[in-house]
Amino acid sequence: MKRSSIKIVEICLWIAVSLVIIILSLISGSKIPTAAAINDKLAHLAAYAVLGFLSFPAVQRLNLPGTENALFAGLWSFSYCIFIGGVLELLQQFTGRFPDIVDFTADAGGAFIGISFSWITLRIYQLYINGSIPGVSQKKRVKR
Repeated sequence: MKRSSIKIVEICLWIAVSLVIIILSLISGSKIPTAAAINDKLAHLAAYAVLGFLSFPAVQRLNLPGTENALFAGLWSFSYCIFIGGVLELLQQFTGRFPDIVDFTADAGGAFIGISFSWITLRIYQLYINGSIPGVSQKKRVKR
């Protein structure tokens, strides 16, 4: 797959997950299945971990100021996730649900976990591509 295709796929996945989280967060409280309500905090943590995981590479691809540095890309990603989580918590009061600081904390924790895991995954991949991982043989391309 070409780099431009990968960029489009990453950004589309990021947007799709963002939209799913927005829609699910704004569903009326009476329409939420009982099983989901029991594991509410875990659902917040998992959803924002996925959002954070996808945000990190997508933000790097958007070439925002400072995103060539992984720390700043992580901060941009975390800011995005926190903004979405905070706004959605505040908007829930208009859907028959109530804003909850513990939900927001779970959102932030999930975002941090997802961004951290994304950074680790990308770093290992970069080391592998560069042949810098000890004990891992790298197949060399044969010039034709």
